[in-house]
Amino acid sequence: MATGRDAIEMFQMSRDPDLLRELERETHKPLVLGTCITLVVLVTAAVTLRLYARRVAKVRLQAEDWTILLAMVRIWSTLDL
Repeated sequence: MATGRDAIEMFQMSRDPDLLRELERETHKPLVLGTCITLVVLVTAAVTLRLYARRVAKVRLQAEDWTILLAMVRIWSTLDL
């Protein structure tokens, strides 16, 4: 468990620009962000193609189609870029 002295040291370290630059270099944010964007694009394409296929086949949307559509909207609404 961190003590008050540890908290003070951590605060002082967080103000060190060299340390902050080093931590930024070690982050996985670009990889995670690229993966998220890629998957969201693939999900959107898959759902769009599914809905298009239903329309071309003149098949009414079923409950699973609406569920998939709602899930995609939820993904887009929580996407935090």
